[in-house]
Amino acid sequence: METKSVKIIIADLQSKYNSATSEKNEQRFFLKLTSYGKDLIDHQDELEGVLIPLFKEAEEMISDYKKHCEEFIKAWKPYAKDLIEKAQKLDVVKQLDYEPTYYYSTINELLKSGKSEGHYMEVDNYYFPYMKIVYLFEDLAKKSHIKNHLDEEGNILLFYPYQNITGSWEGYKSIRGISVWWAHYQIMRATHGILRLKDDGQYFSGDTGIDDLYRYEFKQIQLGEKSELGILRRQDFQEYLERFHNYLIPRLEETKEKPSVLSIKFENDALFLKLNDRTDTSLDFTSMRGNNDMLILFKIYFAHWQKHKDEPLPSSELKIRLQSAGIDQEQLQGNFLSTTNSNIRKKIVGRHLEDVITITYDKQQKGYSLKIITSN
Repeated sequence: METKSVKIIIADLQSKYNSATSEKNEQRFFLKLTSYGKDLIDHQDELEGVLIPLFKEAEEMISDYKKHCEEFIKAWKPYAKDLIEKAQKLDVVKQLDYEPTYYYSTINELLKSGKSEGHYMEVDNYYFPYMKIVYLFEDLAKKSHIKNHLDEEGNILLFYPYQNITGSWEGYKSIRGISVWWAHYQIMRATHGILRLKDDGQYFSGDTGIDDLYRYEFKQIQLGEKSELGILRRQDFQEYLERFHNYLIPRLEETKEKPSVLSIKFENDALFLKLNDRTDTSLDFTSMRGNNDMLILFKIYFAHWQKHKDEPLPSSELKIRLQSAGIDQEQLQGNFLSTTNSNIRKKIVGRHLEDVITITYDKQQKGYSLKIITSN
């Protein structure tokens, strides 16, 4: 993928944002949203610094919920194991019809899996089969055998940690729904779904009915086979796009306004640079007249900068170095320095590098300074 400057990336994203938000047709809106999302994927290296805070925010936001999930599953295991053992001992298993048999098998499989984490849908898979078997003991008048699973009023003890999860999940969903990271996630989900990109389960867990519905409608959009959508609402996704775009662009603009050089080297008589917006560029010193004046002078400046950074190179020493490099005395007595410095500056401006590379004259110290703005 070709590396683009932040300025060009901003222009591309702004153009695609305007096109999507002004689109009247619902299906074409989603296709244009996907084009915007594909740009985010293609330039994820350039956008990394802006997106990392969103990923951290997402992790912090769900941490409380995940803690409750882990606590529930930890509490569930001994209760589930005890319940299964008693069901076998009391021949409850033999009296199971199809549905309770399914719940019994589910509990057994979860105990064998040894999982200690889960999201909301998975936690339901732990609690409901367990709850159904507890109710079965009651139906079979064997409630006295599972008193350790119930409180004094006959309520299931595990209901309380499960209730903590449901409350935490609802709170998490409310906050998540208005966050920037969730807006970015939804744009990426639509992009992966419509373009059918490999996501390794990041945007589709693969085992829920709602994911299947999303996959189906995303595929319909890609194939152009559906004019009216069901669960996909343009209003929701336009809000996601607006929220994320309004977060992204000002931060990219700030990055664009502070250019610096990440790496720099001289090779084959040209200067090669990588800028902080991830742009690779170069600066050569060829002349229309075919002479090497600019190359000779800039090499002297660059060698001095490598050792002394912004400290001026005295004019007297500069002239000695120029003579050693083959510039004769007659040239130096003329306007060699002013003309050659001017030509180098034109090269710098021509490559749009004037914000990171400058050549100045210090009257007080009577010397020339090459200044290169680096990121360290």
